[in-house]
Amino acid sequence: MGTATQTLDAVILAGGVNKIPLYAGYTPGYKALLPFAGKPAIQYTIEALCDLPAVRRIVVAGPEAQVRDALAANGCRVACEYVPGGDSPMASVLNVLPHLKDRDRVLFTTSDLPLVTSASVQTFLDACAAAAQSPYPLNIYVSAVLRRAFTGPFARTRKGHMVFREGAVYHGNLALIEPGVFETPGIADLLERLYRRRKHGAASALTGGWRIALSYVFGAFLLRALTMEQMAAIASKRLGVGIIPVRVDSPEIAIDVDESGDYELVTRELEARRRALRS
Repeated sequence: MGTATQTLDAVILAGGVNKIPLYAGYTPGYKALLPFAGKPAIQYTIEALCDLPAVRRIVVAGPEAQVRDALAANGCRVACEYVPGGDSPMASVLNVLPHLKDRDRVLFTTSDLPLVTSASVQTFLDACAAAAQSPYPLNIYVSAVLRRAFTGPFARTRKGHMVFREGAVYHGNLALIEPGVFETPGIADLLERLYRRRKHGAASALTGGWRIALSYVFGAFLLRALTMEQMAAIASKRLGVGIIPVRVDSPEIAIDVDESGDYELVTRELEARRRALRS
C-alpha cells in the first residue's frame, strides 16, 4: 500500500442534488451549497483536506460557477480544479478520471460532510497505509464505521448499514481508490448500483450477484458468522478487484446530509463546536 506520507489527489463529488425537504422553506439544490453556520457544506470538506500534508491537489466534480461563488462569498480562497458533475456519483467519477490518469491512488469524498475533520481523514489514510497487502493488482479502500463508535451527540443516528460479526457497520464517505479499477469491465456499473443500494444491506450484497448475496444474508446477517473483512474477501474474489474495508472510529465521516434529521444533527454539532471554541 505504501506510506501515509505519500502525496495524493483528492476528488470531492459535488454534483448531488437533494430533493428531500431538510428544513422549513427548503428549496431543492446542490448538497455542496447547503448552508451551515455561514458556510456552504463543501467548504468544510475543502478545509479538512487542505490541512492534510498528503493532499497536493483538490478536484471538485460539480457546478463550478456556483461553488466558486459560494466559496468566495465566505472568504475561502483555496485553489481547486473543477470538472463537470454527472447525473450520478459514478458519472461524476467518470468525468474526472481523464484528469487522474497518472495517479496511483486518489482520495474520493463527498461535498456534504460538514462535520468531517482533517484528523478523521488522516486516520483513514493511516489505516489504509497499515492495511495488509492485497493479492489484487487493483484495489478500493472503503471507510467503515462500527455502530459502537456512534456515541455522545451521534448516539441516536440512524443510517443505512450492514450487519456482520462485529455488529452494525455504516459506510463512510471516504474511499482511497486506484483509478485503474474503473477500467475493469462492468465495475463502473456495479459501483453505481451499489451506491444506489448502499442503505439496504441485503440489496447492496445482491448487487454483486447471488453468491455474494447469499453469503451476506446467511453468513453475516442471519448467523453473524462473517466479519466485514471476510465478506469483502468473498466480494473481491467474485469481482477480481480488491475491496478492502478500513475501520475508522469517526462517526462524522458517515454523517452526510440526506434528510432533515441529518441537517438538524449537523447544525447542533457545529454550534456545539463553536461554543467550545469560544469557551
